[in-house]
Amino acid sequence: MAVQPSRHRTRRTLVPALATLVAAVGGAGLATSPAHAAATTYYVDAAAGSDSNAGTSSAAPWQSLAKVNATAFQPGDTVAFKAGATWNGRLVVSSSGTAATPVTFTSYGSGSKPLIAGGGGGTTAVTLDNVHDVTLDGLEVTNSAGDLSVQTASSRGVLVLAKDLGTDSGITVRNLHVHHIDGQGKSDIGQGGIVVMARGSSTPTSFAHLHLLDNEVDHANAYGITMISNWCAGGCAYFSDQSGDTDPAGAFTPSTDVLVQGNYVHDVSGGGIQTSTTQSAVIQNNTVDRAVTNRLQYGGGNVGIWWQNDRDTLVQHNVVANTALNNFNVDNQDDQAFDADEDTRRSIVQGNFSVNNAGGFFLACCGGGGDAVLRYNVSQHDLFHTFTLTDGSYRIRIYGNTVWGTADTQTQWQPPSSGNAEHGGTTRQVGLKTIVDTSYDGASPDKGDIGVYDNVFYNPANVPFNALGGQAHYSHNLYYGGSGITPTVPADDPAAITADPQLTAPGNAAVPTSALTDSQLASLLSGYALGSGSPARNQGLSAGALSTTTAPTNPYGTAVPAGAVDLGAWQHPVSATASTDLGTSIGNASAVTDGNQSTSWASADTPALPGTVTVSYGEARTMDAVDVAAAFGQGQGPTNVDVRTWNGSAWTTQVTGAALTWNLDTSTVEHLRIPLPATVTTTGVQLVVHAANTTWGHLALSEIRPSYGTFASTSQDSYAGLGIQNAVDGNTSTSWATGTPTYGTDGVSIDTGTPQSARTLRLSAAFGQGQGPTNVSVLAFTPAGNIQVAGNVPLTWNSNTGTVETRSIALTTPCANGVCYTPSRYILMVNSANTTWGHWAVNELALLS
Repeated sequence: MAVQPSRHRTRRTLVPALATLVAAVGGAGLATSPAHAAATTYYVDAAAGSDSNAGTSSAAPWQSLAKVNATAFQPGDTVAFKAGATWNGRLVVSSSGTAATPVTFTSYGSGSKPLIAGGGGGTTAVTLDNVHDVTLDGLEVTNSAGDLSVQTASSRGVLVLAKDLGTDSGITVRNLHVHHIDGQGKSDIGQGGIVVMARGSSTPTSFAHLHLLDNEVDHANAYGITMISNWCAGGCAYFSDQSGDTDPAGAFTPSTDVLVQGNYVHDVSGGGIQTSTTQSAVIQNNTVDRAVTNRLQYGGGNVGIWWQNDRDTLVQHNVVANTALNNFNVDNQDDQAFDADEDTRRSIVQGNFSVNNAGGFFLACCGGGGDAVLRYNVSQHDLFHTFTLTDGSYRIRIYGNTVWGTADTQTQWQPPSSGNAEHGGTTRQVGLKTIVDTSYDGASPDKGDIGVYDNVFYNPANVPFNALGGQAHYSHNLYYGGSGITPTVPADDPAAITADPQLTAPGNAAVPTSALTDSQLASLLSGYALGSGSPARNQGLSAGALSTTTAPTNPYGTAVPAGAVDLGAWQHPVSATASTDLGTSIGNASAVTDGNQSTSWASADTPALPGTVTVSYGEARTMDAVDVAAAFGQGQGPTNVDVRTWNGSAWTTQVTGAALTWNLDTSTVEHLRIPLPATVTTTGVQLVVHAANTTWGHLALSEIRPSYGTFASTSQDSYAGLGIQNAVDGNTSTSWATGTPTYGTDGVSIDTGTPQSARTLRLSAAFGQGQGPTNVSVLAFTPAGNIQVAGNVPLTWNSNTGTVETRSIALTTPCANGVCYTPSRYILMVNSANTTWGHWAVNELALLS
């Protein structure tokens, strides 16, 4: 139950604390040597040490790995290896710490990182064996017999193993240099530089607070950084033949607080970075260069960065370059920079840079593309298919990206049609073939509802946009092929721009030789900024531009502006200021323009109404609606307002007496949309508040945010010549119709400019008795899944003429498990329809607050 605010306190969104679960388990196989006092540092020097020393000072260090392996360390202890020294053999960590006092393995002294040289032979150089709260920091690790040009027994650099352990918490691997790791020279998912495994058959096992930070991994004849779990039932492929794990797939047990950040992975024969069976993992600020290269045999394709059987993975601000330069993958179904794979859901891939990858920018594979969002990325000179969407690719949104294509090709080695590929084979030239490819498994019933909007496409090869079956839908993109080239444009884009985007210096961003910070990435990609006269400025739909919490920024630190947005990855900054004559009791008026719904402003107590809240922009903004957001709306939300815009010399009233009805009196922020009678370009918006709920003596607002446009897509086949955007263009004289309709599985998605607390879906149709829907349901797309907000609503039609009839469908607030949501997407499901002409049709769909 929410606590009632005091009279002088604004109600705000409550952010729940994240619970931390630490498994209170001991390390397996602990040595029996005596316990030591906590927080002791032990020194190890391969040249000048002696295992008979106390080891507790740099003047009397231990010498061998055997001594370290045989010692039971206590929470807070540190084992420090002498910089510049080398140990041949294996380090096995079998002692655990606590969350506050981990056991740490690091270095001391000056010089190069201390080296653990495993020597190859199918071994692991450094193993963390069923331990928790352990940190590896600042070591160098190799595991090779000395010749990476031949296939040898698969070895590992670092293995983090948890088996039948429950929750293994607090593992940090940072600042390591792991390199020259023997292997088969192909895609062995459980082998490589840094390997993390959750295994077992009796106790569901996962990791919590697993952090892989600032490591360099290179020259591994398998993966760079890889994660695998057999606790993945329900949708996984953990490749037991490659990992050596023979345990059966167990109950889905995702790892949490997984952070893979700041790593530089290069020159590996398998994938660069991969996670598996995680919840809300973050993969950010990594650089992967030349993954899937230097391969020694054919063994399937792979990808620079990919994740499988994961939920809500955030992949941002990474660089992936030169994937699969000498690939042995015959059909090129892999080789991309990024891949959401194996029953992954709700991925966000944003602000990344992809360059010279043989397979393209992104792959959604094997049921892994569900509800993915790809935004504010730059793809430079990627080949084959920029976006490859295979089975299970549903409700994907691709917006705000810059794709800078190429007419060049790349020489690629082609293996023989069968057998290993050490000998024989041919070469071929691989170039860019399509931008959006959905041709793999095109008949799959769980693929569709693909939205592509607000992007910049430079396509000098003039390759097609392949949207098999009409399952990808386009709107408000810029298409450019270069001087003298008439660019390819998808037929269903109603607002296509065909012009030079006038970017400042595109196509020349170099491949970095390290992981990049956000500011370094911004500098690298500064050539993709829009020139001041670019036709891509202020032309995009704002659908998706605001999340339910904050306005996202591109990797260059610029918030997505209110109203019509820029096309492409780089949004130019637009300033916004706010003022009010209603006084202030809590917060500041600027909170209503910061794009963050968790901040708010409250008027003075007992405000004199009518009063105004004014938002001014540093340049003209294009809008067709104004979003008004508040928490505890029934207690402090405005209830009657006018909307005005600035015409350059005076305020012009656009909407008079708009009634705002708030459904909730909780911390959930509701967004009520006020449509304008027509699209307006203005430098200011003003709310005139005539009435408000003032349970606590004041009125309050979280956001005032203009928006522009609505986007629609569908997994239904479309009637030839009719684009789905006709259903949301605000014009009832245009229409959209299905091809052969399906019921119960394929819907029409409506993406709004900001989250919207919709009370009504208004459906308009002509010839309703012949082609109007007769029973519909409506779903709200939320983090808890699709929640039904209207179920089996019957619709009847009075006419079978060109007269457009309108029906209103009442919507409830989407709530699940005691949590309510404000969606930015609603899905119309048609359960039955009149199909005199073999299809059903709508002229307009509009969401009303």
